[in-house]
Amino acid sequence: MPPEFAQQMQQLMARQMAVAFLHHCARLDAPVSLVNARIDSLGDAPEAQALQAEFLLDP
Repeated sequence: MPPEFAQQMQQLMARQMAVAFLHHCARLDAPVSLVNARIDSLGDAPEAQALQAEFLLDP
């Protein structure tokens, strides 16, 4: 495969992966900022700890 063609294929794959990732992020149930805001509002309550464990967030 000519190098020019390989580079074009790599760029196309990178674009497709970026679009797929953005599409996945747009379909998330709760954006990270909303989850973090909810945890902050709960303080040290057990529910906050459960949310941190569920979303694998640093305390």
